[in-house]
Amino acid sequence: KNRMKPRFRQAWDKFADADDYLRFSDSLFEQVQRIVTPTGSLFVFTVHNNLGLVDLAVRRTGLTVLHHIVWAKRNPTPVLSTRRLQFAHETIIWCAKTPNYVFNYNALKASSFEGDRFKSPGRQHRDIIEASTSNAESVGHPAQKPIAVYRRLLEIAGRQGGVLLDPLAGAGTAAIAAREYGMRCIMIERDERYIELI
Repeated sequence: KNRMKPRFRQAWDKFADADDYLRFSDSLFEQVQRIVTPTGSLFVFTVHNNLGLVDLAVRRTGLTVLHHIVWAKRNPTPVLSTRRLQFAHETIIWCAKTPNYVFNYNALKASSFEGDRFKSPGRQHRDIIEASTSNAESVGHPAQKPIAVYRRLLEIAGRQGGVLLDPLAGAGTAAIAAREYGMRCIMIERDERYIELI
């Protein structure tokens, strides 16, 4: 009634303990590291309760962490609990396989992004992306990311004509951004509900 959402609880996001989560993450990142091109990047969305574990798993597979990018949400979802702060950001870990990764520095420096107070033309891009959540675009996936954030990540390290791999496709938002950017996309999703959404 008050448009507030209950805490995020999905079966696919439940693990027995930290070791179980690390086993899953190690397996995922080992496969991604194996197939990413030498000039490719990996962007991993994390939140406070798994940031340290994801960072560790990424480093253990031999990928280099380039940045922790903060996605500052302009319209964060209110929380029902009066025992926690409102979750107003996510961290995106930017990783690369080799020192030859694509970084679109000049184009990125010249650009601006609507509503982002941290980026103006001629100014270096900071490790902060200010963007709204995907409420207006929502198709029912509980962890859907906005197309604007994926667009920004492609502006940072995308290569037109390249291929984007999304091993946890969810609502398929990354594929929409990739197509708009001029990239092909391979998506992997195991939940039938989200395959139908995609």
